Amino acid sequence: NNFPKDEITILEIFQTYIDLNAQPNRLFFSALAKFCDTSSQEGLNQQEKLEELAGRTPESKNELLEYCGREGRNSTEIMWDFFAARPPLAVLITMMPKMSARYYSIASAPKYYTKFGLNGFGKDSYYVQYMKMFKTYQIELCIKLVKWKTTHGRIVEGNFSKNVKKLSPGDVVNMDIVEGLLANIPDDCPLIMICPGTGLAPCRAILQKRRMKKIQSVKKDLVFLDFRHPEKDYLFEHEWIDFNAIADINVTFSRDAQYSNTPYVQHVIKRRAKAVCDMIENGKARILICGRSNPMPKQVTDTLVQCL
Repeated sequence: NNFPKDEITILEIFQTYIDLNAQPNRLFFSALAKFCDTSSQEGLNQQEKLEELAGRTPESKNELLEYCGREGRNSTEIMWDFFAARPPLAVLITMMPKMSARYYSIASAPKYYTKFGLNGFGKDSYYVQYMKMFKTYQIELCIKLVKWKTTHGRIVEGNFSKNVKKLSPGDVVNMDIVEGLLANIPDDCPLIMICPGTGLAPCRAILQKRRMKKIQSVKKDLVFLDFRHPEKDYLFEHEWIDFNAIADINVTFSRDAQYSNTPYVQHVIKRRAKAVCDMIENGKARILICGRSNPMPKQVTDTLVQCL
C-alpha cells in the first residue's frame, strides 16, 4: 500500500491507493469540520453536524453509528452530503482511508486438478497436461459478494465485491500468497471441520489434498456444511460425494423446510454429538471453525461445550 517512488497521477492515487468505498472513522468527520466553508448558514450547519458526528459522547457515537455504520456510507458519499467541506488535496489524501488488502482462504489444493482433472477438462486433457508440463497450477477462491439493503432502503455493496464482478477471464489482479494458520496440520490428524457457507474454502482445500494423497486420518474427518438453498447455493455440490470416501460429510440447508429441525451447523453438531465427542476424546481431533466471525463461532463453541 506504500506509494511508489515514481511519479503518479492524482487519478491513480484515488483509483489504486485510496479506498473510496471504506467507512471512515470519527477523525475523518473532525477533519472535514475544520475545513468547512462557513461563509454561509448552510456551511455553518454542516460544520456543526460534522462536529456532532465527531464527538465522543454516547449520543454522538450512536448518531455516527446510525448515519455511517448502519447505512454503510463511504467517504465519497459523506463528502457529497457535506459539500461545504473543502480540505486541501494533501490533507484529503492523508485523511482518506487507505486501500487495504482483502484476505481470502484458498479453496483448493494447487496440484489437485493435475490428478483428477479440472471442471470441464479431464485429467488427460491438453489443458491439464499443460499444467503438468510447465508446473503451473490453478487455485480457486470462494468469495461471497457483499450486497445489502439498509434500514432506509439504500443498496450497499462491498468494495471488493464491486471490483470482482467486473473481472473477466484474462484480467490481471495484484495479489500475494500468505501462509495461513492451517499449513502445519499433520496429514493424518483427524479434523472436525465446521464451515458454513463460503467458510468451506480452507476445508475444501484440505480435503482435496487428503484425497489426492490418498490420506485418511485415524478416524474419518467430520465435516459440517451449512447452505441456504439446495438448488441455489449448494457450493461444489458434486465434490462432496467424492470426499465421502475420506470424510463424514454432514450438510444442512437453513431455508429448506426439509431441514427445519436442523437448519444450522450447530443443530447438526448436536445431533451428531456422540461422533463429535468420540473424535475429540478418542481420536484427538482438531476442530476448525471457518466462516463468519459473528455470531456463528460462539454459537458453535457453545454447542460443542454442551456436547462434551
